[in-house]
Amino acid sequence: MLFYSCGTTANKSKISAEMALEGVSNYCHSAYDWSAAEDNPSIMGVEMGEETDSAYHVVFRSYTGALVNFYVDKRSCWRSS
Repeated sequence: MLFYSCGTTANKSKISAEMALEGVSNYCHSAYDWSAAEDNPSIMGVEMGEETDSAYHVVFRSYTGALVNFYVDKRSCWRSS
């Protein structure tokens, strides 16, 4: 599943932290049920984790307390675990 398009292989620009966060947030809003957070939006969210030289770590927190970790490669655009 592609979270954010990097464009053609001729375009070798890296994605930014903001682009990584937006891509994962868009995915999580479409893949998970956010109705539990309608009255209290702070119980669910997507936030940046640690950044390495090659990837951004983005964390989705569910209203149940579950955490889903996404690792967005700065060059090839995405991977998750």
